[in-house]
Amino acid sequence: TERTDEGRFSKSFSPKLCVSLFQNLAIPMHSSVNIVNTWQNGKGGIYYRGDAYCGSNTPCVANMTLQEIKNACEICDGKNICCITLEF
Repeated sequence: TERTDEGRFSKSFSPKLCVSLFQNLAIPMHSSVNIVNTWQNGKGGIYYRGDAYCGSNTPCVANMTLQEIKNACEICDGKNICCITLEF
């Protein structure tokens, strides 16, 4: 990982790793997850909620499609501060 901006972001951010986190951790644990999101400074965020918290206007982790996962992961461009959050 190339450290830039005093280590606050990485030019080598891997969207593939991000997709893997969603597919192999967040989705299988959808019943235990509170919130899963990606966020980038200046772009805002994409949020999905676990079973107990999703519904009408709040998208569910359990129902995420591959395209939605890719869209969430592509918000991080490696040029700005970004985070991927899994909250239980």
